[in-house]
Amino acid sequence: EYLLLFSAIMAVALGVTGVILWWPARRGFRWRWVFPAWSRFKVQLLMQYHRHSGALTSLIVTLVSLTGVLLLWQSLVFPLLPPQPVEQLTQPFSNAQQAAPSALFTHAAALVEDGWPTYIRLSRDGNGEFSMRFRLPGEWHPNGRTSVTISLLTGEVKRSERSDAAALSRKLLNQAYPLHAGYGMNHVYVLLVFVSAIAMLWLTISGLVSYCRRVALRRQ
Repeated sequence: EYLLLFSAIMAVALGVTGVILWWPARRGFRWRWVFPAWSRFKVQLLMQYHRHSGALTSLIVTLVSLTGVLLLWQSLVFPLLPPQPVEQLTQPFSNAQQAAPSALFTHAAALVEDGWPTYIRLSRDGNGEFSMRFRLPGEWHPNGRTSVTISLLTGEVKRSERSDAAALSRKLLNQAYPLHAGYGMNHVYVLLVFVSAIAMLWLTISGLVSYCRRVALRRQ
């Protein structure tokens, strides 16, 4: 995971600096350098292919890499935001230990009426908790970021802050996962994420080969 974090940081840095270096020559952009005909493909021109295809895909590649950095930084280094606010409801759920899962489900769903249940977790020993996550209308995150938890031991009910009522900084952070993975997004964006993966592979190969050729030529 740390290797992925380092790689993603480097990808963001290379994406930004690559565009800065390419920008003065932006008027020389040609589609034939992005999609060269196989009959005219030359290893000697790999750097040209690298520059033009990198400039074309830099936005989506950098965005996917940056959101990956945010996700890994959150879990490996330190949280970028404080814990999500949680509201403790005054009305506990009576006899939670003996309650059927369907009753817990119904109670939690009633607390987020406009949400769609996406993720349910129920402790087996009766001393843990029941939790259910909801996806609100228009929310990008496929699992949603609003949840309800019920303590099976005490019946205590907690409801997290609604994702649509959160501060702008938390809303932006909540978009990191769908923007990175494409889950929950429309087909056009999913296609762009797929293109970014191909572009990363191509830019890595073309950049590495070009660098090795340059080193070899200098030694001659």
